[in-house]
Amino acid sequence: MAGNAGYKVVARKFDMDTKSLRLMVAAYRVHGSDIFFNRPIVTGPFRVQVVEWHISNNASLIQTGAHFGYLGVEQIRQWIKIYSQNGRNGLLSIQKGRQTVMHSKNQKPKEQLTLEEENMLLKRKLLEKNIEIDALKLLASMELRDRQNRDSRKQLVNSRRNTH
Repeated sequence: MAGNAGYKVVARKFDMDTKSLRLMVAAYRVHGSDIFFNRPIVTGPFRVQVVEWHISNNASLIQTGAHFGYLGVEQIRQWIKIYSQNGRNGLLSIQKGRQTVMHSKNQKPKEQLTLEEENMLLKRKLLEKNIEIDALKLLASMELRDRQNRDSRKQLVNSRRNTH
């Protein structure tokens, strides 16, 4: 993409932030389309490896995410904070999911979503899926363009060899 303007235009079109788009493109360049279908499994050792690589390479969050094929930049930022406060053990002890919050007996259970809230939630999920599909289409077209460029370069080199 040509400069920042290209990223901003595409990100605006797909209603996403520029940083996320940059990360997706960077990860795609390193891992190809596999990045969207075979995401890494997050374990304690994986978190440690990500953070220690980030620190030892003085890398940006986008570079780190792209290197490991992990698109959760904000999560990486949290891991770095945990690592700086609690070291490796802090990352190794993270349990998947959110902690359960205990409620007092007097507190009423959370009410069910209204139809309007549920409708908004479903619309948001649909929008997210459409953005994901559009991003995959964009990346597939980039991959096709790259492949076509490589093929034309090969043809040009071969034609030059044949003429000499």
